[in-house]
Order: sequence, then structure tokens, then C-alpha cells
Amino acid sequence: MIKVSRRHEHGSFNKNYYAAQHITFDIVSVSTIRLMSTKKKILVVGSWSVFAFVILTLTTAKIETPFDGNDTYGFPLTFFVRFSGMRRSYPLNPTEIKIIYLLIDALFSLIMGLLLWFAARKIKLGLSKKKYDT
Repeated sequence: MIKVSRRHEHGSFNKNYYAAQHITFDIVSVSTIRLMSTKKKILVVGSWSVFAFVILTLTTAKIETPFDGNDTYGFPLTFFVRFSGMRRSYPLNPTEIKIIYLLIDALFSLIMGLLLWFAARKIKLGLSKKKYDT
């Protein structure tokens, strides 16, 4: 709590007291801004990671159901398979999900998201330097 006024016995203000209070307030404000900045970074990297996961999964999917084959999803590891087509024996469950492969793919996408974020930052910093250099 910051007090608005504090007087000595003779009625004069204590300037050192106000300076200490102001510095404390500034430190709290800076740490709050850094925390907000960290949350923003996590949100941006998370967004890039989800974007990378969706794009990689959809572009590398093999949808072969119309041609008597299996549908497979996942990059670099296939984490989902839907069986279809003509077979001698059908599995009890027509889909197969491998959670470990899904987690590895998510980790790969997180790394890709970080790389995309670093690249975007580098491009942004490079453009801002060119803007001020000219």
C-alpha cells in the first residue's frame, strides 16, 4: 500500500520515503509486465505449435478408403489408422490410435512452433532494422 502523504513532526515531507515507495511500485509494475510478456510468448508459441501440428497432419495424411486402403494420420510417426477395404478378417476395432506416437508428434510440432516463432522474430527484427537504417 502506498501512502499519499507522510509528515515529520515539523510538518515537512519525507522525500526519501516517497522515493522508496515509488521504486517499489516500479519494480512490481516491471515484473507484472514481464509476466504478461511471458504469457504472451507462451500463447504465441502454442499457437504456432498447433498450427504446425494441424498443417503437418493434414498434408501428410493418406486417405485411401475410397481405393480399398487404410487412412493414416500423423507426421513423423503415424498415430491414427482407420482400417477399411476388402479383408479376410476384420479387426474388432476398425481404428488404431497410438498415444505415444501422438505425444511424439505433438513434441515435434512444439519444436516446429518454436522454430517458426524464432524465424518470425528474426524476420520482424530484420525488417525493423532496415526501416530505421534507411
